[in-house]
Amino acid sequence: MIRNRGSRGTEAHSRFAAAGASDRSATRHGLPHGFTVVEVVLAVITLCVAVLLVATAALWAVRVGHVDDVASARTGALLASIESVRAAPYDALVDGSAAHGDYVVSWSVTPGIRSKLVEFVTRSAADSPADLGTERGARPGTATFRYRMYEHD
Repeated sequence: MIRNRGSRGTEAHSRFAAAGASDRSATRHGLPHGFTVVEVVLAVITLCVAVLLVATAALWAVRVGHVDDVASARTGALLASIESVRAAPYDALVDGSAAHGDYVVSWSVTPGIRSKLVEFVTRSAADSPADLGTERGARPGTATFRYRMYEHD
């Protein structure tokens, strides 16, 4: 008796074809096509967390850049005032203030023995004079600096 070798494959193929729509998603090896709902949900959650982390990092970088710009501008105003006070004659040192861009730098002179202590307070021009603060209680927008000038013989 001679058997037809091709009939076996035909029977398997007809079995898949007759099984209906529920088996159409199966591959030759019996594995399903696509992803499960759980896999899709986990992928979406992971993607959302990654996007939130990138957005947070970007906002932090912008904030740090802004804080650095503010600190640089405030330091520049302070240095300009220090230089103007240093350029004044020792006997002419008195209390004063100067506006530099968005900042107002005021200084007070305390005489000592053969020296004068000059305390600088830098504040935003938008702040009122009552908001100056002191070294310990200074607001975040203010900065203080002390400089001692000595009398030359």
